[in-house]
Amino acid sequence: MMHTAIVIGCEGIGADTKENSHAQAIFENSNIELLGVMDQDLRTARRAAREWKTKLYDPSVTMITPKIIAVTDPDQKKTFEYVNNNFDPWLIVTEFPLGRNYQECKEIIENTDAPIMVNCVRRYESKHQDIAKAMMPILSTKTLQKFASSKHQVYSCNVVYSSPLDCLHALDYMSFCFGKLMTAKVTHMVKSKNNQIFGFVAEYEGCPQVTFSPIDSEQIQIFEIDIYTNLGKFSIETGGENVRFRLSESGGIREFGYSRKTNIDKRLSLVYSRAATFLRNGGRINCTAKDALKVWQDYNTIHLNHQE
Repeated sequence: MMHTAIVIGCEGIGADTKENSHAQAIFENSNIELLGVMDQDLRTARRAAREWKTKLYDPSVTMITPKIIAVTDPDQKKTFEYVNNNFDPWLIVTEFPLGRNYQECKEIIENTDAPIMVNCVRRYESKHQDIAKAMMPILSTKTLQKFASSKHQVYSCNVVYSSPLDCLHALDYMSFCFGKLMTAKVTHMVKSKNNQIFGFVAEYEGCPQVTFSPIDSEQIQIFEIDIYTNLGKFSIETGGENVRFRLSESGGIREFGYSRKTNIDKRLSLVYSRAATFLRNGGRINCTAKDALKVWQDYNTIHLNHQE
């Protein structure tokens, strides 16, 4: 069955021809037909429609009936209101974070009937999923097979990031890996030209200590994770492009293990493949609106603790 979709919001990740966009991922998916694009800026929408060989719809046109609506306009609250008042989609795909704060995210969820799939990329990429699943499935080489049935124990985790958005992504992935946030204490703050980012130490159900370390880096985006376990050290490097494992021995950690390239560069293709599967077979969504709301809850908990 061919599913139909429209993109609302053509700037940047919505339908920009210069990057991996929602329009591109839909256009290249054999199970989804891109019916058209919309944007308040008609010049931007016209360029996107021409690039992806689809129709340009004025926002006043509401007679189309897409099964999937990609909400990629920066003003998510306003766009969700427009979608809820004019369409009846089977699924809405949108960007992370959902809303600009906890309250806005909550209102979007309460006022939307359709399931919401959030593009939180690490929940869709297979090797990031493997690490989150107790890190056992990725031990695939013969040398590491004997550890596949070993009891897994997490000692600590370090996360390094360079923007407030990456802090939210880190909170989501830590929740994905380690479950509920138990406690958090702000340790310092990094100020850069345009941002103010908190560093903090947190305890999760599945990890006694996660250290969140922001750095001032306006020139490049940095997102690195190191997880220390009784089996060895697992690392997510270069913004998620690679995962690495180093085997732990009685004499300490030595350079032995493996490195794997992830599919994070195909992030939106993974999202829409999952969207098509969800519409065809049902099942769970990798990152739901409630997952996005949980990130805002954790974020608020950290900042409230800092104010106290």
